[in-house]
Formats: sequence, C-alpha cells, structure tokens
Amino acid sequence: MIRPGTVLLLGCTAAIAAGLFWVKYRVASLEDAYVARNAELLREQESIHVLKAEWAYLNNPDRLERLAAEYLETAPVQGRQLVSLASLPLPRTETEPRPRNKPGTPPATWPLVEALPEARGMTVASAGTQGGRSLTAARGATPDTDNVVLTGVTR
Repeated sequence: MIRPGTVLLLGCTAAIAAGLFWVKYRVASLEDAYVARNAELLREQESIHVLKAEWAYLNNPDRLERLAAEYLETAPVQGRQLVSLASLPLPRTETEPRPRNKPGTPPATWPLVEALPEARGMTVASAGTQGGRSLTAARGATPDTDNVVLTGVTR
C-alpha cells in the first residue's frame, strides 16, 4: 500500500508543476506585450522625428519670407503710421447704460467713442519726413486712421 506521505508528496509535486507551467506561459505573454509596447514606442519616436523635420521645413525663414512675399500684400511700416496710445480715443465703459430700442425699430448702433479726445504728448517713432515736413511737427495733428501702429507710450 502507498503511504499517505507519498501521496502528499506527489500532490505537492503536481501542484508545483502546474504552477510552474502557468508562470512560464504568463511570463511569455508578458514578454510579448513588452515587445509590442517597445515596437509601438519606436514607431511613435519615429513619427515624432518626422514631425520635427516637417516643422523645421515649414518654419524655415527663407521659405516663410518667400511665401509672405508671394501671398501677402505687406509693406514696410511708414513713419505716418506710428502714433502714441494717448492719441487714440477711449472706449466706453460697461457701466454706462446701453441705449434701448423702441419696439419695431432696428437695433441702434452702439458707438464705442463719443468724441475723439485731444492728442496729448503724441510721439512718432521715426525721424523721417512726411510730405516735406518733419514728423515731430505733426504732434498736434489728427492721426492717420489707415494702418496705424501704436508705440508703447501710456497716458
């Protein structure tokens, strides 16, 4: 007859063999997942490398300058386009009441500015001439409304 210790030893051996079999296949599946993740990571790194190369090409200053000259109608800033911030009209504040419309009338326009304030300390950021006179002599003049570029002067 077989002793109980032998049966117990055979049972433990079978359980250990089954556990070892399960661990072996679990490790193999995890290694496959690891290889797949590394391959995906490599593909992502390659696509990032390609995108960086495309970005460098698209932001090439020579190419951008050529495209700007071809498609944009830009010109250098002229001295008459530079005015100070103080010479621009002030917008209305939101605390002022809004005009109300009578029923059946179209909505009234909401002007942003009631009247132009007087230009105070207008500075011109160019030493050139405008129409034969110095730009600094145009301090009290009304600023040109076409293509105005502001200087950093505050009130």
